Amino acid sequence: MRIPSATYRIQFTPTFRFEQAEEVVGYLSRLGITDLYASPVFSSRKGSGHGYDVTDPTRINPELGGERNLDRLIGAVHRKGMGWIQDIVPNHMAFDGANSRLMDVFEKGPASNYYRFFDIDWKHPVLKGRLIAPFLGQSYEEALGAGEIRLVFEPDGFGIRYGDFRFPVRLNSYETISNAVFGSAPDAGGSFGNICKRLGESGAGNRSDSLKTDLWEAAATDPETRKRLENGLDAINKRTPVREGIPVLDQILDRQVFRFEFWKEAGSLLNYRRFFAIGELISIRVEDQPVFDDLHRLIVEMCRDGWADGLRVDHIDGLYDPAAYLNRLRERVGDRYVVVEKILGRGESLPSGWPVQGTTGYEFLGMLNGLFCERANEFRFQSLYRRFTGEKVRLGHLIADKKRLIVDRFFRGDIDNLIRIL
Repeated sequence: MRIPSATYRIQFTPTFRFEQAEEVVGYLSRLGITDLYASPVFSSRKGSGHGYDVTDPTRINPELGGERNLDRLIGAVHRKGMGWIQDIVPNHMAFDGANSRLMDVFEKGPASNYYRFFDIDWKHPVLKGRLIAPFLGQSYEEALGAGEIRLVFEPDGFGIRYGDFRFPVRLNSYETISNAVFGSAPDAGGSFGNICKRLGESGAGNRSDSLKTDLWEAAATDPETRKRLENGLDAINKRTPVREGIPVLDQILDRQVFRFEFWKEAGSLLNYRRFFAIGELISIRVEDQPVFDDLHRLIVEMCRDGWADGLRVDHIDGLYDPAAYLNRLRERVGDRYVVVEKILGRGESLPSGWPVQGTTGYEFLGMLNGLFCERANEFRFQSLYRRFTGEKVRLGHLIADKKRLIVDRFFRGDIDNLIRIL
């Protein structure tokens, strides 16, 4: 096992890529750095400035330079006798249209291979088999009325757009859309209508990509079909086609796996586990063997092929069973230096059974920063604070009150879920 003695963290972004990092390897080596500690390098949301909003942990992020440039960078690091510690994110992924696993769930529902992949309560009594998407800037009714939620047709099929979000519609909605545009007669819509019908059939999910390609070509090669489709989608988005007193757009949205809601609703109505209170990060069931194997394919390869000399595990306390996860990880990566992100409180110890070399050192930094605090001035600062605020509350009571405030304001839905589980 390679034990680092002086690590330097590099934060990769689309403006600081693998190529720029390679230019400073020599400088860091001359400084005495023994190991580079790299932020996540896996595919993430477009333009991500941190990399923890992973969309595909089995691919190197092309916005950071891609696999070839990462290979060159790590080669330069190793030629200097330095090591590479890779940050990995086993707890969550981005709730985003670029997350192909989640989008597969949106398209296929319970038939998706990834239906149990994410930590979602599909039996929630209010949401009833749908996943809340709390990203609207106003109420659902107001967003619909303002035309902000739109049905679109693009090369990868029909989708629902709202701002930067683009989610695919369920395959069983294609025939409904075709009927709204071309009518429900047997030959309405020609080949376009026929393909839409086939997409809604049982088992179509296995060939949905090729069928959606055929659908795009059917519209692109027939000007009349394309024109009718454009006019039909425009009318649907204006909510003018109405069936049984309900706009067709509303009916389509009501049949999707996801359910758009005002972002403030996430505090009280929630059926998926987030990263803290960040709705754009959806947690995964990494405790399940197939999920673990899928998410760690590239990580294991990086260790096996000599790219990674060590790993830093993000947000270990978010996992269902941290010890079981770490034992499974150790089996896969062998004798690698592994540390976990865990904030230890004063007097708290790292669980002795965890097969890791330690934490990332937040508790050490807390003590180190204490060197810059002159405790003799504590009374003067307290007096100043009390004169300024007029408050004489004790710190412990203040902290407890604010923790309760945060729980009530941002985690009410989580508390409701815990109560139902109990």
